Amino acid sequence: MKNWIVISGLLLKIACSCHAADLAEKLLTDPALVQLREGLISSFQANDMDRFVTYLDTNVVVTWQSGEVCEGREAVKGSYEKLTQGDRPMFQKIVVDPKIVGHQLRGDWVVVWGEMNDQFSFRNKSSLPFRSRFTVTAHRLNDRWSVASMHLSANVFENPMLTLATRRVATFGGVLAGLLGLGVGFSFGKSWKARHSAP
Repeated sequence: MKNWIVISGLLLKIACSCHAADLAEKLLTDPALVQLREGLISSFQANDMDRFVTYLDTNVVVTWQSGEVCEGREAVKGSYEKLTQGDRPMFQKIVVDPKIVGHQLRGDWVVVWGEMNDQFSFRNKSSLPFRSRFTVTAHRLNDRWSVASMHLSANVFENPMLTLATRRVATFGGVLAGLLGLGVGFSFGKSWKARHSAP
């Protein structure tokens, strides 16, 4: 009896492993999912937000690294263009090379998570690697997959923007301390000279 329980457990484990492998294969080879994945990446790389939002559900919810939450395609497009276009854009270009770390595929829903490998280029030609993480939930409707939600996050305790801000504060503090030192030294020298030159 015990042997049959062990054998049954092994068979169940093998079956689950095969099923998981089939799901992984489907995620990588299913034409509709491949089209969604490649379409999202290529349109984003080309800075073509008009095409990018066509891969999103009309009621999509996107949470950016800044914590801003956008509901709907137009909100997503507007938020991105605010950072890269207009009179005072923050970034010149954002490049991503997403790598899938894990996924769950259940019927008409799929959840995918991984690493963005994103690079933010500023207007002054400098750039920062962000190493953001992503979680994307997509659903299928009439044989077409679209993104229902997307969450992007970065390490709030250790990230390039925080490091840059810290360096700038340190630089500003050093310059300010230097100027204060010069001012105090000048005042002291002037006072000392006036005191010793008095009759």
